[in-house]
Amino acid sequence: MTSASADEVLAVLEREPFRANAAHMRWQRRSGARALLAWLSGFDGVSWQERWEASPAAACPQRWRREAEAWVNTAAAVRAANIQSGLLMLAAADVIRLSLPWQMDWHSGNLGALVEECRDPDGVARLKEIAGPEGWVSAGGGLADITVGDALEYDAELRRTARGVSSGGTLYYARLRELGHLPADAPTTLRFLEKVTGQLTCTQLVDRHPVASPGIRALLIDYLEERRPRLDYSTVDNLARYLTRNFWADIERHHPGLETLHLPAEIVTAWKERLRTRVQRRRRPDGSIEETVVQRADRVMIFIAVRAFYLDIARWASEEPARWGPWAAPCPIKVAETADRKRVARTKARMDQRTRERLPVLETFARAAADHHRQAAAHLDIARATEPGGRFTLDGAP
Repeated sequence: MTSASADEVLAVLEREPFRANAAHMRWQRRSGARALLAWLSGFDGVSWQERWEASPAAACPQRWRREAEAWVNTAAAVRAANIQSGLLMLAAADVIRLSLPWQMDWHSGNLGALVEECRDPDGVARLKEIAGPEGWVSAGGGLADITVGDALEYDAELRRTARGVSSGGTLYYARLRELGHLPADAPTTLRFLEKVTGQLTCTQLVDRHPVASPGIRALLIDYLEERRPRLDYSTVDNLARYLTRNFWADIERHHPGLETLHLPAEIVTAWKERLRTRVQRRRRPDGSIEETVVQRADRVMIFIAVRAFYLDIARWASEEPARWGPWAAPCPIKVAETADRKRVARTKARMDQRTRERLPVLETFARAAADHHRQAAAHLDIARATEPGGRFTLDGAP
């Protein structure tokens, strides 16, 4: 479809399953698709997909929402609603494929339903029998075309757009396995995939929390590489998180465009104030997320990491001026701000309080744990004594 002519594409959209029942809906879809194809024909490429990727629309769904009407109306005068409808039809017919990041940031309420109706209705019907009538993001093709790599890409985008909130698990992957299209040696679950990645490189540690400035990003990677031989991995991991997510990424989010470590006093003061608290997210029994603003316990540790970052660069600048000299700047963290006694005292107080709260039920907890162990051991003995493929009974239940 992506290599078909504009007339061939429009002809396909006039046939089932793309043809709408209502006349006004058919006109809206047809006029929007025709205008969009006319606009895309002005970009380089031998297919509609290549032309779409060469256009400014492919780079940012937010710009598409804001500027699509102005872009497309250069080729044909048509309403904004028709343009959006035309894009949906071209995506549903596989004339163009919207990338996963594009779909995640676009938040269309109609694309999923349209793809389910037009792309693979039989496969979606089977999926709904397994999982219920839930929405799915389309990557192109039918459900039988989905690979493990597609699931991994979807999972990564799901976590990227969750902004720190649990993405809701990877149950969708188990449902795809139940359809029977994935190979026999496909992983049984994606649940713990992100937790067993092994040690990351310094570049990967920094890029977990993207830094917009290329110069600062390269400096952070270089700094971690310099310190890594003398630190264990856990310390390097924490250091990277403090310097990227908690320090520079936060600075850039509120003051974009900075290219130097020499920070004005008002920017430093505002950052320190934001660092006093953090948002704690907890999942309620009904599945919703509860957000609470709490005091940040590791604030002093972040100050220590940032102060060491500045002082290390200043010291290394005298030894390697060409490498570190351009980045030397006054340290924004005072010695007094790195005093850790209060934090240690508060931590010990919390630990002592938890011990006092739990001590009265310690005997009950130990008895329950022992009962649970005896029951599990008995179940294990029964299972071991059963031949493979045989049936056995646990606590009266087969």
